[in-house]
Formats: sequence, C-alpha cells, structure tokens
Amino acid sequence: MKRFAIFFLVFVSALASYAQPKAIRKLQAPINQPSFNQYAPFISLDGSFLLFLNDYSDDGQLVLNYARKTGADWSNPMPLPRVLYNATHHQKGFTLSADAQTLYVSRNHSNGVGGFDICAVSIKGNTFGEAQNLGAPINSKAHDAAPTFSADGQTMYFMRCESMSVQKADKCKIFVSKKAANGRWQEPVELPANINTGNSQTPRIMADGETLIFSSNQIQPNKGGMDLYESKLVDGNWTNPVPLDFVNTAEDDQYISVTSQSQYLLRDAKTDKKYELTEYLFTPSLKPKAVVRVDGKLTTTEFATYVSATNLSTNKTIYTGRPLADGSFTVFLTEGSVYEVAIDPENNAVTFASRFFDLTKPFTKFFERYSVALQQVKPGDEIVLAPVTFIDYTANLAPTANNELRRLSRLLKSNPQIKAEIEVSLAGYEEDTIRRTPDLTELAVDSVEYYYEDIDSLGQLYQRDTLIAEYRYHNDRTPKQAQAIVDKLIALGCNPSSILMKYSARPEAIPERRRVLVKVNLK
Repeated sequence: MKRFAIFFLVFVSALASYAQPKAIRKLQAPINQPSFNQYAPFISLDGSFLLFLNDYSDDGQLVLNYARKTGADWSNPMPLPRVLYNATHHQKGFTLSADAQTLYVSRNHSNGVGGFDICAVSIKGNTFGEAQNLGAPINSKAHDAAPTFSADGQTMYFMRCESMSVQKADKCKIFVSKKAANGRWQEPVELPANINTGNSQTPRIMADGETLIFSSNQIQPNKGGMDLYESKLVDGNWTNPVPLDFVNTAEDDQYISVTSQSQYLLRDAKTDKKYELTEYLFTPSLKPKAVVRVDGKLTTTEFATYVSATNLSTNKTIYTGRPLADGSFTVFLTEGSVYEVAIDPENNAVTFASRFFDLTKPFTKFFERYSVALQQVKPGDEIVLAPVTFIDYTANLAPTANNELRRLSRLLKSNPQIKAEIEVSLAGYEEDTIRRTPDLTELAVDSVEYYYEDIDSLGQLYQRDTLIAEYRYHNDRTPKQAQAIVDKLIALGCNPSSILMKYSARPEAIPERRRVLVKVNLK
C-alpha cells in the first residue's frame, strides 16, 4: 500500500509539473546551433516568422537570417540577401510589421534623409523587395532605427538618436507616430520624460497596444549596461518604468520580441558556450495582455457594409471600417473583455451577422477565422443571434444583447412583410426534486393521484384515493427568455403581431456542449 501511495504522489507531481509552463526554454534546432552564436531575435505576432543574427559566415560577419514555422517545427534558417543587410546598416535595428509582410531595417545611405534611416522591405514568400526609405517625418537629420508597430499597424514607436554606428547607439529617445486617414505617418511625438530619461532605446510595443518594453542605461534600478524596462499606457499616460528583473543581467539587455500570446519574452541569452535564443516566462505582474486576431471574410461583396468591433465589457467601439475590396477584414481583440464583431449592411433589406468573443475566460486560440455571407431578406432565412445572452440563472437579457436586438428591430421595421419567430433552445436541461444547484431556478408542481386500500367503519375493505403535490426543480427558462426578447423588440418599436415565439429544452451530457442558443427564423 505504501509503495502504491508513493507511486501515486510521484505521478500526480509529474502531471502537475507537466501542466505548468517552463520558466525558461530554448528554441530548438535548427534555430539554435551549438557551433555558433545567435543574437537579437524578432518574431512575428503570430509566432510563425523569425528574424535573428548568427555568426555562421565565411568572413566572420554577422548574418541576418529568417525562418518560418509550420506546426511546431521551424524551417532551416535562410540568410537574407546581403544588399538588404551589410556594413551600412545598424546591426540589430531590424524589426517586422505586425502582419510580417514587411521587414524594417535602418541604414546609412548617401541619399538618405539624415544619418541612419528606417527603410521598409516587402516580403512575399521567400522573396524580399528593395529597401524603401520611409522619408520624413519618420526619418530625420538625426539617426532613426528599431521601429515597432501596434497590432493593427496604425501606430509606430521607434528610437531617434544623436549618435549611432553599425553596432551602437547613444543619447536616444523614443518617439511615436500614428497613421493619418490618408495612410501617411504623422509627425512623430516624443514620449514623456519618465520614459525618455537620456538614453532610451529599442522600443517594443506589445500586441495589446498598452505595454511598452524598452532598454535604457539611465533608469534606476539597473543591473548594469542597458537594462529592459516596462511601462503601461493607462488612461493616456505612461506609467513609470519597471525593470524586467526576470531577464535583466549585468550585461547589455536590449533586443527582445514577444508574440501576441504574450506568455514568453524571447531574447538572446549567454550559455556556457554560446549565445542562444531563449524564451523567458513573464511574471504575472508584468505579463502583457494576450491578443486574438480575427481574420474575417465577407463572401458576398455586392452589399455595402460596415464592420465594427465593440468591447461589450466597456460598451466602447474599438474598431469600425469597411471590408477591403475582396471582402476581407482584420480585427484584434485583447484579453480580459467580452467582444462583439458585427457586419452591418447599409441596406436594411439585407441580413446582418455578428459573432461573440468572450476573452474573460481561459482561451488557447489566438487566431480566428470568421466567414460571413449576407443576403436579401426573405422568408426562410435564419439568423443566429450570438450576442443575445442572459444574466446567469435568470431570464433577464444581458447587456451584450442590446446591439444585436437593435439590429434585428431595424430589419423587422424596414421589412414589415416579414414575420420573426424568436427561437430559444437549451442544450443541458436538468431537473431534480431538490434545488441542488443555483441553475435549478424553475419550479414545476405536479398533482399525482394515489390509490390505497383502507377499512371502513363496518370493517369492510375499500379503495381510497388522494392527491399529492410533487415538486420538480429545473433549469428550463426558455419560455421566459423568449418572452424577454419579444418584449425588448416591442419596446424598440416592432409590431407585436409580427413576432412569434418558439422554445425547447433537452438534456446534454457533455458539459462543453451545454448552452442556450438564440436565433430568429424569418417567415
């Protein structure tokens, strides 16, 4: 018995340690190679494209490499063309755009704006275009390098330095620029004094758009040389920088990168033999928020539409725009809130669509596809009302339902010939004779007639009957929930005679499949 208990404890401990993410993990071959050094990694937000330097060259010069990830495996690193990376470039000042379709380098060229200028190189598969100088106002008479971009590509942070060489920079400040409506970068603005203390370099804006990691040798505390610091954008102001002690060392700590999962920080780290690309688990207090990328596709492009994303936790619109000519659109959603992504047609005689994303709960998918087909309103159409939900254990509509029911009311009022059947279905019906869970809010009372034998006053045996009330607690609130939706639509001005109700409930053994589904059937 003792032997079994020990085995069980060891087994449970092994499972627990396996479930916990490792604090430090090295990238495997073919990225890290024991015979040479790897430096300054920059990884795409989706984690599928990697840039880094190594000293695997005939002339001893550092080589800029790229690799792509398929599944869990990295491809063999390939060197970039030397014309895109040579002795005229600031050695570790390269980065990627948020969509990994553009490489950014900083080079000192006779036809440039100033000293080292930021240049953009298009990436198409394994083909790299020519370097294009971004020009003013991003580049200046000083030295500009190390741009980093928000997830939507609309904001750029970069460093502007008084002094810069191929290997080093000094007396740098971090600037930010936003894209104007015409797609041009606006005049850069210097970040505040608590960030720019005399030599702030290599900014990295995280996917959440509110966490900035940068390096400095002018901020205390400091372990030595350039250390890494983090600041948060809170109500429009940058918080005082906090040192990243879980990765800072006595040497220079500068060139890092983080994917949209925001779980690990990737950097080069000195081992017993060489520098290797290593991931460090963020401490909880410093971890940026994870971001989910939603790639949408409107498959019916003949209708003029708007795409919007609303943070239902704050009731703020975080994105609005039109799909591209091919119907595609991209939205970024940040961990910690509930969102609605909606496609609204300009013409109310066309159906609408929306999708609900709850990022307040643990999630593992950081990339979602959302395909939508709109059509002219006609009897027989079915529209799933995903954002229409209810407050837990009640038939009361949750605030998340408001926008969706307004869309439905507009459609019904613009198409009076259409009737709407509101259908609410529950997968996960349960009942019991006692209220054993908070979900069993409904009470059903059944009268049951019982018969039994008795003896009358003359001693004769006869049969008697009695009525007994039996109580059943259950969770079928669908009739009340359907009525709540109807009442809301009527309050929004819809014709009561045009609205029908349908509801149902069934058991569901698998917990993950238990849910309330709301849809409207047009008749």
